[in-house]
Amino acid sequence: MKSENMKYENMKGPLIYYELKYIYGTNLSDTKLATELRQNILEEIDLGFNVEIDFEGIHSVSRGWTQNVFGVIIKNNGEEFFKKHILLSNTNNLFKKQMLR
Repeated sequence: MKSENMKYENMKGPLIYYELKYIYGTNLSDTKLATELRQNILEEIDLGFNVEIDFEGIHSVSRGWTQNVFGVIIKNNGEEFFKKHILLSNTNNLFKKQMLR
């Protein structure tokens, strides 16, 4: 049986936790808020933190929102950077693949 800590095995250093439903609501589509989140994530990483983004309780996420947050990070920094510093929790694998396209 895998430990809960296994999901953090690739991450070193302190972790910042974003529980999206309490910050942005349960329907994520506002691209200005997506840009704000992306900037916050990158600032936290620059300060030496890793970031967990929790999708628990999220009902819908627009493609534009995911591209504005995650697509831009991957485009500018690479997929390895993303995997090293950002953890997406409470999502399924299909959802993750669609977000990271």
